Amino acid sequence: MKSGFDRIGDTVSVESAKRSCLDKIAYPSKNKARDRATKLAQQHPDSRPQRPYRCTLCHKFHLTSKDGGRPSDEPKGGQHQ
Repeated sequence: MKSGFDRIGDTVSVESAKRSCLDKIAYPSKNKARDRATKLAQQHPDSRPQRPYRCTLCHKFHLTSKDGGRPSDEPKGGQHQ
């Protein structure tokens, strides 16, 4: 079974990979991503709050403004493939 970037073009479209990972900043840890989200909230208090999530492609952390649950690019069940 392919995982991570090996899935691009096979089980994950290039467009989806760009939208969910490649066009986003990747943080090495959840704490680093959370720190950045805190700074963004201070700099832009009127914007939607950001929260970190682990990416299924690069296995690093990105930020999303989606409410709780799993981001749309995370597999159902929240398990990494």
